[in-house]
Amino acid sequence: MQIIDEQYKEKVLKMIEWTKYKFRLHIRQKTLYFDEREIWWASVGINIGCEIDGKNDQFERPVLIYKKISPSAFWAIPLSTKDKKSNYYIKIKDNDKENRILIVSQLRLLSINRLQRKLGKISTDDYDQIVENIDSLVIKKRNPLSKKVNGNLGAFTRKAKSIIVLYTTSTNLSNTNLANIKHL
Repeated sequence: MQIIDEQYKEKVLKMIEWTKYKFRLHIRQKTLYFDEREIWWASVGINIGCEIDGKNDQFERPVLIYKKISPSAFWAIPLSTKDKKSNYYIKIKDNDKENRILIVSQLRLLSINRLQRKLGKISTDDYDQIVENIDSLVIKKRNPLSKKVNGNLGAFTRKAKSIIVLYTTSTNLSNTNLANIKHL
């Protein structure tokens, strides 16, 4: 029980330090220019549960600027040097040709106030490959007619049938006229 209490106490103290530092980040006025494909040290903080934490006294870790949302906000993907076997971990090389791992499952919106210093920029080809990998993870491209659901042809067909029923109800078509569209 004593070990758990010490670990809990250590985490609470780190969260208190992070909260103090976060106030300083919030009020600072910093003019930075950033762009997609850049890798920056960013203060990601001490977080909850499985959310990735920053390190050191600035609670930072390297992040890839995945998508610039505005001049002051962006989607960031944290980097690590530890690889895990998962589709949500993508290997890249930074400017120093050092292997880094993008942790796609930790993608999140960050403020420009969290940026500390620029590390470098990845190539356009590497970035395009990352975008393609993330698209394949996030966007499931399926043919709506490819899977049968409860003996029907899925949500697409059920929706089409609903539209036909509404149409036939509103136009007073008889069931004999529906024979032409029974193949749905």
